[in-house]
Amino acid sequence: MSKTLYRKYRPKKFEDIVGQKHIVTTLSNSIQTNRLSHAYLFTGPRGTGKTSIARLFAKAINCTKRDNFSVANETTCQEFTDGSAIDLIEIDAASHTGVDNIRELRETISLTPTSAPFKIYIIDEVHMLSTGAFNALLKTLEEPPSHAIFILATTEAHKVPDTIISRCQRYDFSRISLSDIISKLKYILNKEDVIFEDEALEMIAISSNGGMRDAESLLAQILSFTDKSLTKNDVMEVLGITSQKQIFSLIASIAKNDINLSIEIINKVSNDGYNLEIFIASTITALRALLFYTLSPTKEMESYMMLLNSEKETLRPLVKNISTKQVIKAIEEFEKAKIKISSSVIPQLPLEIAVVNVITQTQALNSTTKSISSIKKSLVKTPNPIEEISNKNNRNLEINQKKIEQAREISSNLTEPEKPTQKIKHTDQDIISLENIKTNWSKIVDHTKKDNMSLSSLLVQAHPMQLESNILTLAVRYQLHKDKLLENKNRLTIEKILDIVMLSPISIEAQVVSEKDFYELSPSELLSKAANIIGGGQIVKSTINS
Repeated sequence: MSKTLYRKYRPKKFEDIVGQKHIVTTLSNSIQTNRLSHAYLFTGPRGTGKTSIARLFAKAINCTKRDNFSVANETTCQEFTDGSAIDLIEIDAASHTGVDNIRELRETISLTPTSAPFKIYIIDEVHMLSTGAFNALLKTLEEPPSHAIFILATTEAHKVPDTIISRCQRYDFSRISLSDIISKLKYILNKEDVIFEDEALEMIAISSNGGMRDAESLLAQILSFTDKSLTKNDVMEVLGITSQKQIFSLIASIAKNDINLSIEIINKVSNDGYNLEIFIASTITALRALLFYTLSPTKEMESYMMLLNSEKETLRPLVKNISTKQVIKAIEEFEKAKIKISSSVIPQLPLEIAVVNVITQTQALNSTTKSISSIKKSLVKTPNPIEEISNKNNRNLEINQKKIEQAREISSNLTEPEKPTQKIKHTDQDIISLENIKTNWSKIVDHTKKDNMSLSSLLVQAHPMQLESNILTLAVRYQLHKDKLLENKNRLTIEKILDIVMLSPISIEAQVVSEKDFYELSPSELLSKAANIIGGGQIVKSTINS
């Protein structure tokens, strides 16, 4: 029976190892400098070379001439190459989990090697050992014989007790890059005289998820179907991979918020007999790449995308129509669908629900955004009365300042007949003064009456008391009157009318004063004005007296 590809092309020396350069270099140096540990822990994803490197390390220790090691014969080296060496003991912890198995190991470990300098113990999937077995192994690792070296391999280092890890040199294996996997696959196909398409190898490398052994197993599976040629379509057919065109069409329809088209694509994929779990997984992979594109990825980020170069070019333009939040939402919904799809009565239903959730949420978000935008526009278009009055007051203040300057200029050029050398002096108060306001108070009340009758009644019962820095203080008898006058709406109305009558921006304040002070400030003509507004002198007097 012929060997499988991954056994046939298993590395025979350190130079044949794909990836894991940092580990190979460190182990090689330790051999060259004779600095060996009694225990090693190899951890990382499956198919990344843990067992292969463990065997090569065992062979290198026992078959290389060094000053402090005895020289093994050629037969022993070949036995280590074939994996048949007596002094190489491989234990599968998944099937030897009990404490009795480790006790048996402890009883035989003291025996010296048969033909090699070291007896090597490789315990694969060591995390599967029971608690009792770990305790027994710990005793061995604490006091190992000088001729024994342990190599523990695991895919789940977090399940190995810290007491075991602390007694080992730990080496973390990483997933193998796409380029390294593709290079190894090309080497194998050339040796096997198989014609291939580059994209077919890329698809196998992507499907292997960074595992060299998985890639070689997939290649062997596909070659048994295609014989002496390997195309992209062959890979898709054997692995049940959906056309990327359908995946990108689904993502594009989601970006366009087209629910009907999205559901049509999902049902077409289902009716064509494709594996929906693989379809979802491939879609999530594409969405992950799209997420990176929304973040303006670096070249290193692009290498993580797990897509063909041609697929990246197809996916990149979709960034214009979709946001990072939408992509994240889509990935989350598709992850949920992938879990539910195996137990669903209608296989495609979880995927349909996922698409509807993504698109409806996006539509709701867009609707909210448009509403906020329209509100902002309406606020811009609608004039703010406070800002409008403020702007007008500023303009009037500028105009008034110019009038003052002009008045000063004119007055400086005027002379009196009797005193030609004496100039007339004017101040800002000559233009706007408290007396001017008192004189025009009746006009101010009349203007107010046109807009607001009740406010004009309040002004009749308020008297100009002080003007300073264009701030007019009104005297009132009661706190209620003061509060009403200073209400924002009433204040703005009064200031607007003062601006119209006095041709100058004037702000108002109010102050409650005693009855005596109030009537001393009251111009006599205001009593008659109050009578006209309220409807009778008697009413005014009673109002004032109250």
